[in-house]
Amino acid sequence: MRSSVEFHDSRISAIAFEGRSIRISLDAYMHRWDRIDGMWHGTGWTQPVQILLEDASNAGLPALPVDLSGGEVRAGHLTYQGLAPLPYNSGGPATLRLELVTGEALDFSGSNLAIEPTGEDRYVEDLPDDFRPPDAG
Repeated sequence: MRSSVEFHDSRISAIAFEGRSIRISLDAYMHRWDRIDGMWHGTGWTQPVQILLEDASNAGLPALPVDLSGGEVRAGHLTYQGLAPLPYNSGGPATLRLELVTGEALDFSGSNLAIEPTGEDRYVEDLPDDFRPPDAG
């Protein structure tokens, strides 16, 4: 099974500073792709997710909760735009951009970015085949 957080359709529910780290709680919309009888089948889910970034810096925080219109994770030579793997751990320098439905963006930089599920998932819908990741041939 392949799981990804789709930033669009997700919501920031909390942001907490823990020393030099930041913890962002999302009510996330998830894509899941399973190989069944040789074919890819995609489903959409909601699930609580936490993003942790060590040695974090950013330029400001919005009133919460707030919905996202998009986002991007950059770590090393990899960039995930719109969707990021779940779970994920960068293990080095990383940046996170969360685009808000208000038109604003939150830009964070730091190291050791981790994205992990923190609660139960709930099925929402089947996904159309054109949402299938390009590397899931």
